[in-house]
Amino acid sequence: MRNGESVPAHLVPVLDFESLRTFLVGEVRGGGRLAALFGLPGLPGAGGAVRVLAVVARDGAGILRPVVSEVGDRYPALTPDIPQAHLFERELSEQFGVIPVGHPRLKPVRYHTPGTFN
Repeated sequence: MRNGESVPAHLVPVLDFESLRTFLVGEVRGGGRLAALFGLPGLPGAGGAVRVLAVVARDGAGILRPVVSEVGDRYPALTPDIPQAHLFERELSEQFGVIPVGHPRLKPVRYHTPGTFN
């Protein structure tokens, strides 16, 4: 797919987490860029799993490759192998409470002044 195009959700490849890791590491080492990594609430009946959508960009070719996986409350961090995942994983942890085990600097991405949203 290219920037500005859409793909029906059922056509986005669904991978188990180890396959997702293998795919992302291979793409990044091969010149791709991790353009997005974010969470979505799990599907009904998923037992609390969080869906993780990743998009790899091949900037020179103008290609975007989306993939999706599911994670439970903990998963092996991608950041040690893909430094571009650093802030994405921190945000996933902050928004969904999932722990990227082995993340080198897991801390909040956003800091809110107490009472700001009351």
